Order: sequence, then C-alpha cells, then structure tokens
Amino acid sequence: VSGLALGAAVTLGVPALAAGSAVLSRIEEKKREEAARIAREANDPTGTILAGGAALAAAFILASVLTSAAPPAAPPAAPPAAAPAAVVVAKPKPVPAPAPAPAPAP
Repeated sequence: VSGLALGAAVTLGVPALAAGSAVLSRIEEKKREEAARIAREANDPTGTILAGGAALAAAFILASVLTSAAPPAAPPAAPPAAAPAAVVVAKPKPVPAPAPAPAPAP
C-alpha cells in the first residue's frame, strides 16, 4: 500500500513540480520584460511629449466648446410702436352753477 502511495505521489508530484517551475520562470521573465519596458520609457521622452500635447489639445477643445456654447444674446428689442393718432376730445361745456335760492321773507 505504501508503494502504491509513493508511486502515485511521484507520478503526480513530478509533473506538478515541472509545471510549477515553468510558471515561476515565466513570471520571472515577465517581471524582467516589464522592468526593461519601464527603463526604456523612462529614457524616452516621447510618452511625456505626447501626453502634454494631448492635454493641450483637450484644453483647447474644451475652451472652444465653452466659448461657442455661450447663452444666446437677448433678442433685439422691438422697434417702438408708433404713437397712436391724437384723438381730439371736445371739452364738455361747464355746467353753470345754480343760482342761489332767494332768502325767505322775514
């Protein structure tokens, strides 16, 4: 029974160790590639220049959109209406005040 268990452990363990080793070596290779890429980008100012240019372009576009989207100006004032024609109204004749009543006789 122990031989069977030992055989199974070796049979399953050796490929697992090989696969684990391959995965670890691939991870290390990716880390080296990433470090090399970061070093290249640090020495190459192209990315910084492109990022700065993109920021300036975005600022320009934003400014042009904001200036063109200004609220519309108030509509022009309507010309003043023509003065109505003068209407001549005759003044009513004053009503004469009634004459004072005669004083009663004493």
